[in-house]
Amino acid sequence: MKFKKIRVDTLTYWFKNSNRSRSATSLSDCYNDTFLCRLQGEDFHISFLCNLAEWLNNITDILTDTRLDECDAENDLLLDAEAIFRFYTRLFLVVSEVIEDFIDLHRKIKELRSKKSAGKDFAMSLSLNHNLQDISDYINSVCKHKVTGLHCHNHHLAIEF
Repeated sequence: MKFKKIRVDTLTYWFKNSNRSRSATSLSDCYNDTFLCRLQGEDFHISFLCNLAEWLNNITDILTDTRLDECDAENDLLLDAEAIFRFYTRLFLVVSEVIEDFIDLHRKIKELRSKKSAGKDFAMSLSLNHNLQDISDYINSVCKHKVTGLHCHNHHLAIEF
């Protein structure tokens, strides 16, 4: 299967579920109908949400990058696998920043002392339980070169997404 199908399907899912769109000639999304904008209303503006909505253009930028479209997602060719791994790494790094922003905001709102306790409290408040920690642990150990996970999990291992 060509990577283009995976990328286009994911982009379609992203636009549908986030209520974002982007015209072929634009470099930025239209996100006026997103949850982040509707939550604010016309008379109530929360700069964090507005900035986040704008910053999420990074996800669309990644998902509209066509350079890997001809890669074979089921092929074991090292060049294809490494390129696809870097694609997912870029995507997960953006996701990681969004998670961190929400945890930091939650910590400040709830006046919690540590980021760790804020992360747990935030996950529990959304009924995510361990899922949030699992995705954070995965991103930190596979996509980021953290000192504690350096080369324990990386592109040298067989990884399936």
